[in-house]
Order: sequence, then C-alpha cells, then structure tokens
Amino acid sequence: MNKKVNKGGRPSIFCDELADAIADRLIEGESLRSICRDPAMPSCGTVMRWVGENEKFREHYARAREIQAEVLFDEMLAIADDSSCDWTDKVNGKGEVVGRRVDNEAVQRSKLRLDARKWHASKILPKKYGEKLSLDHSGEVKSNVDVDERQLARAVLQVFSENGNDEPDQDDEESEA
Repeated sequence: MNKKVNKGGRPSIFCDELADAIADRLIEGESLRSICRDPAMPSCGTVMRWVGENEKFREHYARAREIQAEVLFDEMLAIADDSSCDWTDKVNGKGEVVGRRVDNEAVQRSKLRLDARKWHASKILPKKYGEKLSLDHSGEVKSNVDVDERQLARAVLQVFSENGNDEPDQDDEESEA
C-alpha cells in the first residue's frame, strides 16, 4: 500500500469526511473561501483539484452548490419580507417620539443584500436563477444583391480564361455536384 500520509498542516488528501464537511458548510451558505480559511480544511486549490479529479466529489460539490442557491433564494425572500429595520422613530428635542421616518440606509442595505444573493444564485444555478435571454425573430431575410445568372456565368468563364483554362473541366463540375 502506497498511501500518502499527511504529516501536519492543512489536509490535502481526499476523504469522505472532509468532503461532507465542505458540502455541509456550503449548503449553510458559507463561501468556499471562508471554509478554506479554516486551518482544519484544505486550501481552495486542493478542493478545486478534488473537484477536477474525483467524479464522486464533483457531483457532491455540484449538488451542494445547487442546494446553496436554493438556500440563498429562501434568504432573499426573508430579507425582502423583513421590514423591521425600515423605519426609525422621529424624536423631538424633549426625547419624545413624534413620528416615524424611513431609514434609507437600512433599506439600501437590504437591497444590496438582495442583489448580492441574486447575483450569486444566478452564477451557481444559471439555468434556474440566471438572466433569461429571449431571441425573437420575425419577418424575412432579404438580400439586396440581384444576381443575373448570365453575368455570373460570364464572370466564371472569364476567371477560368485568365488562369489559362478556356472552360472548367467536366471532371471538376461532376465532382462538385
């Protein structure tokens, strides 16, 4: 048995336990970069090497990313529905609440959080959450070139005569047909 043994440092040898831990953390919404900052986890390069070399891990990783996109979608709904920080109280000089006003900073921050998650989900699952491009074509395609068959035939004969041939070989015409 020629099994490589890691003698310390970050793990670099594939094992199912590490693969499961990485997938679980991705599903929970953690980025791969953040996961790989953990000294108990392999580097990003190692994980990407595993994705490229190990078909079982590649499928596991892809599935974790798909689930992560679904979790992001759920987070987007929660952020959009949460208006608890959208308003602040107006207070007069005596410290009394005299009304409410929109907290534009909180609203903009929520919008940023939504946009970031939307973008991320569109990259993880582009078929489901990506931009849909619609290409519609109606009408007809017209050419503005009028070809007179006699003029075309004369031009072809002229090219052949300039090249030293009086007319195209019959063999050439038959092979092209």
